[in-house]
Amino acid sequence: MPVPTAARVPPPDSREPSLDELVEFEVFDMVARGLPEGFGSGFVPLAVSAVLLQLLASPPQLVRWVMAVATVLGFGLLLGFLYRRHPPALDGVAGWRPCLYVLVAASGLSWGVAGWLFVPAPWPAEMVVLALLLSLAAAVLANIGASLPIYAVFIAGALLPTAVYRVLLGGAMNLGLSIGALMMMLVLTVFASRLAAATRRSLRIGHENRRLARALEQRTREAEQANLDKSRFIAAASHDLRQPVHALGLLLDVLQGQSLSLQAQETATRMAHVLDSLDSLFAGLLDISRLDSGAIEPRRTDFALRPLLLALTDEFNPEVLAKGLSLRCRASDVWIRSDPLLLERILRNLLANAVRYTLRGGIVIACRRRAALLRIEVWDSGIGIADAQQGTVFNEFYQVANRQRDPEQGLGLGLAIVRRLGALLGCPIELRSRLGRGSVFRVSVPLATVPEPLSDAAPAVDDAQATLPPGWPERRVLVVEDDAHARDALVSWLASWGCQVVACASAAAVRVALETIPAAPDALVTDWRLPGGEDGLDVVRLVRQRFRAALPAILITGDALDDARRLAREHGVVLLHKPVRPAALRAALGAHWLPVRVAETAAVPAGSATPSSPRESAPRRQEGAS
Repeated sequence: MPVPTAARVPPPDSREPSLDELVEFEVFDMVARGLPEGFGSGFVPLAVSAVLLQLLASPPQLVRWVMAVATVLGFGLLLGFLYRRHPPALDGVAGWRPCLYVLVAASGLSWGVAGWLFVPAPWPAEMVVLALLLSLAAAVLANIGASLPIYAVFIAGALLPTAVYRVLLGGAMNLGLSIGALMMMLVLTVFASRLAAATRRSLRIGHENRRLARALEQRTREAEQANLDKSRFIAAASHDLRQPVHALGLLLDVLQGQSLSLQAQETATRMAHVLDSLDSLFAGLLDISRLDSGAIEPRRTDFALRPLLLALTDEFNPEVLAKGLSLRCRASDVWIRSDPLLLERILRNLLANAVRYTLRGGIVIACRRRAALLRIEVWDSGIGIADAQQGTVFNEFYQVANRQRDPEQGLGLGLAIVRRLGALLGCPIELRSRLGRGSVFRVSVPLATVPEPLSDAAPAVDDAQATLPPGWPERRVLVVEDDAHARDALVSWLASWGCQVVACASAAAVRVALETIPAAPDALVTDWRLPGGEDGLDVVRLVRQRFRAALPAILITGDALDDARRLAREHGVVLLHKPVRPAALRAALGAHWLPVRVAETAAVPAGSATPSSPRESAPRRQEGAS
């Protein structure tokens, strides 16, 4: 008689049931669902015993007994199939419980009455009856033994009639058989009690595990939601805080361009350092929030590694030399497959970390092949990291030797960004360090196939185009910014460079201004977020449609938008993140205007045509660093 291997979980109730209620329900459910197998298999011993009794004793009551037992077995099959077809809920078991007890009692008695009907009889026939009852009592233990009360009802009906009738018959043999039947009842009841206890214990553990799993899942969801809320808060806070810092940076650049006393110049320089610290903090927080929210998607491509490493070496050389250190780059002529911008950010953060914590000696950038991977290593002879701290240096705001939180020594976000970027790119970050001896950080990136060299070399860039112009007199710029302080600062900054500026606070104000502007502006600088449910791209499309020209546009945002870079690229718009460094804004505008100035001032051969407007010679698409 097989035992069901999986208990049914009750449907949810209006209140949370207790563990005892759930266990009792599953025990009853287990027994009730086993009725078809249990009662169906009872026909086999019934048939075998009927044949043996007919051959050994031919009792006259045999046919009536077989019919009675078969009827009970049939009712058991019917009840079992009805239960499976219409399983009750937790609160509906009470209606089924009496039916099951009556059925089990009737089954036990229908088998047990054989000890009355076929005794006395020839000794072999009596042994068949006794063996039948004892084997049935042991067999049903596997089917209904999970419930001790139900099993006790069955075994009492199956063995007690035989035990009592043997005592009534008298004689030493019958008394011994009666005592043996009672002892068998006791032993099987003990086994049933242990089986029931083990079953209940297993079911209770299962329910406790499920409750713990649900609680863990709920806590995990709450933690993930809290992390998302934190990321949204950081993004929103950094956007709101970037507005005044963005305006302050532009005003400070205007101030530094004026004639100041020596003391005022020193004060402005210190203010610039403070703004740089704030800018680094906001950039780090924004990067962390964008990485945690999944807003950054890597754009993998095959590219040569040497130019990237040499550019980083040139970038850090002045700072390294100022500290009296050395920086060597053992660049490799290999091609790798990764996102060049994100990989550059990883290596820049590692180099910045190495320069910051190296007081003597130097830094080495090296490359090592490992099968299909290239391991880029940044070695330094700095202060090193203790073994106990090597697992925590990648946490946010953790710094090895800056307990006083000196902002000049960084903010503790560089390695946290490195860890997230490495996970995003699928590039493992390894650290080996010895305290007082230095550290080495390793980044493993996939190798790529070196492409065939091109037959025609790319044209060289004119040196005149590599320098910024001293000013942009008579250039017309349309500025759209809803924050008054940021708008005034941007207007002042552009005016200090000789630009003619038309400033608007919304897309609606732009529509009004376009009715009075006689000619297309030379450039458009707009914020992403604008009032009225419109954004900077709406303004770009509006102005370009009005003048039917793809005029240069710069989009400034303080948000960690998922698709900002993609949308800017699709519309041929430069994307800058607040607070925008004045030098970055100058470079973005100069990328559009400098070729025009060169063309206007250069000697033009006879018969050649000059561009009729700045936009004709400006590049069609630009994208700034985010």
